[in-house]
Amino acid sequence: MEDHAVPLLDDTDLRIVACLRASGRATATEIAEAADIDYAAARRCLARLLDSDTVQITALVDPALLDQSVVGFLWLHSRALHTDIGVRLAAKHGVNWATLTIDGRTAVAQINCATPAEFLTLTDEIRSWPGVDALESAIVMRSYIGPRSASTFRLPGASATAEHSPTQWLGSTALEAVDDTDREILHVLRADGRATLTQIAEAVDIPLSTARRRVNRLLSSPGVRMQCRVKPAALGLDYYAGVSIRVHRDAGGLARTLAVHPATSWVSEVTGPAAVTIEFLAADQAEMTRAIDAVLADERVADVRVDYYSQNVKDTGLW
Repeated sequence: MEDHAVPLLDDTDLRIVACLRASGRATATEIAEAADIDYAAARRCLARLLDSDTVQITALVDPALLDQSVVGFLWLHSRALHTDIGVRLAAKHGVNWATLTIDGRTAVAQINCATPAEFLTLTDEIRSWPGVDALESAIVMRSYIGPRSASTFRLPGASATAEHSPTQWLGSTALEAVDDTDREILHVLRADGRATLTQIAEAVDIPLSTARRRVNRLLSSPGVRMQCRVKPAALGLDYYAGVSIRVHRDAGGLARTLAVHPATSWVSEVTGPAAVTIEFLAADQAEMTRAIDAVLADERVADVRVDYYSQNVKDTGLW
């Protein structure tokens, strides 16, 4: 379950978030006009949302563009999970996201590496940590962004008439080539998607006109998308689970089907016995149960393992 202490967004907040989902780099003036609210109120609410980290605007970048082409998941099992495992995962370079399960016996992490050899080295190191009794690993072959991912999920009250289509993220063959200057810009935008062109030009040491041209090109490429990351609890989404799925057949088709389920955050096709993994976000246990039942009802599914997450120990928003 997610943190209940996070205040729910009010109507003004939701209108601002809707504007940021449409254009993460929109100015306060543009937001005030689009949301039909007073400029001072828009600027004040925007600052509050961003300064509190309730909302974060960052660039989601295909790791292949940054020479980190190996993406994997780890499941660390322990008879009684040591609290320092979460601390270790949070501090470990290459770990982009990590969480603990409610039962206290499993930690789940998502990692990026440049090569398979680096992936093996990292997993071997983590396997040797005190308290880790067993470690499972899987390499991501292809991923899809679901309706409740940071960059797509529908806000309360938004129209539900348009069916969400599967949006492939990792595994695309349409990536454009980037150079070292592009990579430096992407690193800036991954840290702060609202960094100004002047800030980007100064950080990368390039002319302002070059920064403008390159940023516009990068943000229109298939491997880069701006995401408006809202803490799920602020939208009333308090239940979070990962489901590992063994399949009889057609793992790719199953992944695409699950990618459009209303509660889906991410779906990945991975190596290993469980060919598909999915993350669900739900408002309550009833909605979560319906989502899991939908998986079990698919004839392509052989078996599932459900990990209910209690808290994230690291969440960079990166892949």
